[in-house]
This record gives sequence, structure tokens and C-alpha cells, in this order.
Amino acid sequence: QVVMTEYAAFGLGNPNEYRTIFMTEKVKPPEGKTFAEMQEGNPLMKVLINRVEACVAAGKLNGDPHAIATM
Repeated sequence: QVVMTEYAAFGLGNPNEYRTIFMTEKVKPPEGKTFAEMQEGNPLMKVLINRVEACVAAGKLNGDPHAIATM
């Protein structure tokens, strides 16, 4: 829960940075990388997806954990 609280606090405290990082549409990956490679290299995203998966498994959230985490 601490991770999710900190994640929310970052977004609320830094709305412009949050929008830039998480809400900018990615229409194509950078040269020489795939979206899968970029995601694999993002340890924070892995932690977030794992936390969301735990919430789905516990019945606290419904839906695709990856989709929820990237929203």
C-alpha cells in the first residue's frame, strides 16, 4: 500500500510531470527499441503491475492489471 500511496502522492504533487511521464501518447517506440523492451527495463512499472495484480487477486479491483496500471 505504501507504494501506491507514494505513487498517488507523486501524481498529485507533480501534475505536470505526471502528465508528461504517464499520459503522453506513445505512437511508436524510440529507434531500436520495442514497447516490450522499454517496459522490461522499467522496474517501477513492474512493481506497480505486481501491486495491481495483487489487488485484482484480492478482489479489490476488477480488470486487466496492465491496463489498470497504465491508466
